[in-house]
Amino acid sequence: MFGRRQDKDNKPVFIDKEQLDADYEEKLKQLDRDEQKFAKEQKKADELIQQAEEVRKKQEARRLEIDEQRLRHEAEEAKRKAKKDAEALSKNPQPKEPAPLVIAPVDSDSLGAESEPPVAPREPLVIPPVSESSTPVPDATENVVSPVIGSSPSIFFRTPWSKTEKPLHGLSMNGYAGDVHCDAGTFGKIASVGATLRGLKHQVPDKASGAAGQNEDWFSTFCAVSADGAKYVVSVVCDGLSSASYSWYGARRTSTLLGRDVAAGIALLTEVNSRTLQSVVDNSLAEQASTLMTWNALEYGAPQVAPSEVDPVALGCTVTLAVVCADPDSNGSHAIVAGNVGDSPVFNLSKGAWRKVSPPDIDSGDILDTKTHAFPRHTECALVDDVLAQGECVLMTSDGVGNFILRNGMTLALGGYLSTRWNAPIGVLTFLNQLNFDLTTADDDRTAVAFWPA
Repeated sequence: MFGRRQDKDNKPVFIDKEQLDADYEEKLKQLDRDEQKFAKEQKKADELIQQAEEVRKKQEARRLEIDEQRLRHEAEEAKRKAKKDAEALSKNPQPKEPAPLVIAPVDSDSLGAESEPPVAPREPLVIPPVSESSTPVPDATENVVSPVIGSSPSIFFRTPWSKTEKPLHGLSMNGYAGDVHCDAGTFGKIASVGATLRGLKHQVPDKASGAAGQNEDWFSTFCAVSADGAKYVVSVVCDGLSSASYSWYGARRTSTLLGRDVAAGIALLTEVNSRTLQSVVDNSLAEQASTLMTWNALEYGAPQVAPSEVDPVALGCTVTLAVVCADPDSNGSHAIVAGNVGDSPVFNLSKGAWRKVSPPDIDSGDILDTKTHAFPRHTECALVDDVLAQGECVLMTSDGVGNFILRNGMTLALGGYLSTRWNAPIGVLTFLNQLNFDLTTADDDRTAVAFWPA
């Protein structure tokens, strides 16, 4: 006898070694059979996943093709309508507007004011005519319709933002939602408008708290004057990493301090290009990385937690810099300097075609490579020189916009849409409206800063 075990009545039952060995071998064989069955099921599941991925890729390619066709159709329809309106106008010209009413200045001699000192002649006061056919201007904040880049509006654009049952647009718990941040204006001979919008995925409230996230993008724009009096516009776009808990703070801090440091560095230079600016950018990023973890939790805009409790990687963000000379050269072109830490791109739009200025494409297949360098772990920012010519646009973006403009040299649906709208300066509200495009797969925060020769 080898041992014993208890039966169902709790009585000992003696078994021999051969029986134990036989039971062990049977269990081992059963485990082998289970493993083989699991391997077959796993292989089948992998095949189904691969098939589904192939179908998804085909569907995505088909969707992009349909979007391109729709945009071309809309462009042709717009041209046809414009031609039809022009023909109708030529057949039925509008009545000539009345001439402006001119009120001539009163001659002081006619009033007998001989004792008064002579008064300089005044220009006539011109009152512009008011057309009887004028119509009230609609309230743009209520009537704008964001462009739909796709076959139909997404659920976000079909659902009122004020809906409280299963809401899709929540406030942020920490008070820094950042739904809209915008700067626009001119400096020298450059016109610029920039904006950042909170992405859809950061608008959906958390089920536990009922509050939503915040915009993890940010940008800043500064004016600068070099030592020899040349004018420059400096802009920095930062895109916080989604995996970093406090990237929103890293993006706001880094974009502001780098823009400030570059503007201050330009003031000391007589020649501004990628070579002379490289040390300015390197020193600024190194200084920011070394002082990043020094905030006070009570400071305005800072994380409400002690720096000692946070990993620096939790503040990670990409960095994109553009410096645009606001004084054109003899050909009317403006020198620019651009650089990146990470993958947020800078584009040039010329004659309806997009060209990536910086950084070079890192993806080679159908799926984007999401691996990216980010500050503060990486501070290397290689600068390049480029040119902004008359009739062109230089556009800085976070990847929430840039990923849908150009892919491996191919213009995507959004790129085609914006190429005919951002090729010249546009109104601020129009820019915001078009940046708020509706594209189902574009749920990240969106930032774009555009420059045009004024």
